[in-house]
Amino acid sequence: MSEVYTNLKKADGIILATPVQSGGISSNLAAIMDRTRALEAVDYNLLRGKIGMSIAVGGDRTGGADFAHLKNITYFMIHGIIPVSGGPFGSNLGASFWSKDSLEDIKNDDYGMESLNRTLFEFENFLKKYI
Repeated sequence: MSEVYTNLKKADGIILATPVQSGGISSNLAAIMDRTRALEAVDYNLLRGKIGMSIAVGGDRTGGADFAHLKNITYFMIHGIIPVSGGPFGSNLGASFWSKDSLEDIKNDDYGMESLNRTLFEFENFLKKYI
């Protein structure tokens, strides 16, 4: 965790990416989220004002990606991180990929790549504007 803490302190932006598991985020990401509360015991404002972006990868197009994004966005809001999305029409909450349970299908998910590009575009704009 010390490497994660160091990188979070240095970062202007934070991208949380997760496979969708049981309709939500992975247990590994949840553990990291829970353990970052120790940072704020040292400095309450440490994460405040950073820019946050969410990526979710699901086994099917509607298999819980929105719930994973909402968990990431909730984390951002609790810690004072500014959440961004790619806007309406496919990236409302962040970038979403349909894996069909294979890495190759993620790479070939044109719709997912569009949602990533839109979300990254807004993430970069927010970093330029607010950081």
